[in-house]
Amino acid sequence: MRRSGRRFFTGVIAVFLLFCFSASGWHGRKVILEGVSIAGIPLSGLQPEEAAVFLSHRLEFLLERRVELRDNNFVFGFIPSRCGFYLDYPELAAEAFAQGRAGSIFLRWRQRRALRLQPVNLVPAVKIGPRLQEEFLGYIERQVNVEPVNADLLVDQEGKIRTIPGRSGRRLEREEFFSALSRVILAEDNRCLELPVKQVEPALSGEKIKEWGLTRALTYFSTRFNPQEEERSQNIRTAACALHGAVVFPGQELSFNRRVGPRVPEKGYREAPILYEGELIPGTGGGVCQVSTALYNAWLLAGFPVTKRFNHTVPVSYVEMGRDAAVVDGGQDLVVVNPLFTPVFISAHVEADLLTVAVVGKQEDKRVATYLLEPKVVQTISPPETRVEDTALAPGEEFLAETGRAGYTVELWRLALDSTGQVIDREFISRSSYQPAPRLLKIGKKTPPAREEPEGAGE
Repeated sequence: MRRSGRRFFTGVIAVFLLFCFSASGWHGRKVILEGVSIAGIPLSGLQPEEAAVFLSHRLEFLLERRVELRDNNFVFGFIPSRCGFYLDYPELAAEAFAQGRAGSIFLRWRQRRALRLQPVNLVPAVKIGPRLQEEFLGYIERQVNVEPVNADLLVDQEGKIRTIPGRSGRRLEREEFFSALSRVILAEDNRCLELPVKQVEPALSGEKIKEWGLTRALTYFSTRFNPQEEERSQNIRTAACALHGAVVFPGQELSFNRRVGPRVPEKGYREAPILYEGELIPGTGGGVCQVSTALYNAWLLAGFPVTKRFNHTVPVSYVEMGRDAAVVDGGQDLVVVNPLFTPVFISAHVEADLLTVAVVGKQEDKRVATYLLEPKVVQTISPPETRVEDTALAPGEEFLAETGRAGYTVELWRLALDSTGQVIDREFISRSSYQPAPRLLKIGKKTPPAREEPEGAGE
């Protein structure tokens, strides 16, 4: 009985395996299984190589037919194959062949059984090379994309604010576009595609301005420059334009160098005098320090902290000592931080010969009506004197070639005043050192006295 039972059990397994192999279409031939189609084209029983050729005969003509793209008044018709679009037929055939061939033998049997009950229709993806894709997309996006425009705040020299509304933009949805384009290219009818374009809101809208309380100039600082110095004036305008519109969120730092960017000709900067080791030399971006200085003063007058600042090596003409902020592209920087619970907006603009930087935000400390900056010279260093002999001068004659320059150590204090003008707080801000330059005194070289011959000297 045991032996006959074992034989019966073995026979059942054999019959089951035979059923699995036969039911799964296992005939030893490498063909696409029953129930597999691509783009509605049945491929059952074809080998991958045969399927690739068959698909090309059935689909290639669609790549030669005109497709039309539409968006408002923009209409663009093109022949897909001429723009670089193609179908990878061997890859499509390989994908069809892979259906029902994944996993164990029992899993494959289940997959193949499912294919017969519920056939699979694969959707082919039309392809295009990366370079041609960027060129094609670039052309379409230039026609339909519109950059959003931020709302703007303009602050005049009296601190009055004017709000300019923002404007929404438009952007082509790339992934959705290519998916839809592939379907339209392979469609026999209705070969027209309305471009999927999304509305893009500006980063700063009029609603956000109201929400953040950006309705008041907390403070502003103005400084004048010489418009006759055209290159320097251009650099000031360029840097002010780059700084304008910066929004500093609560607790966030703003780096002047990162915000304004590299001072290179491609950004509109010109060659103008810059301070280097106490001397004026030609350099690209001369004048930008006047913009950083205006921001520094406006920020301090708002009562806000400054985390990084450098003074010039010598005093500058456009602001008191101790109140300047030197910046160097890739080097010295001005870094400020927003201490409020709401964002602040930086306005910077030039009108004629006047640069104005304002800090717009929501006042939180009601005790303070205004802030004042008080620089104090705590040390004056006389210029050292350098004497050199000059044979062009008469013996003993003196000529002051360079007057030199005194050096200074300056402390800057910030005073907080209440509504009555009383000082309610004093805060030390910084100590600045300005190096002296030596006096150059030229002195005529004295002629040495003639040597007397002793009496009786001779040959």
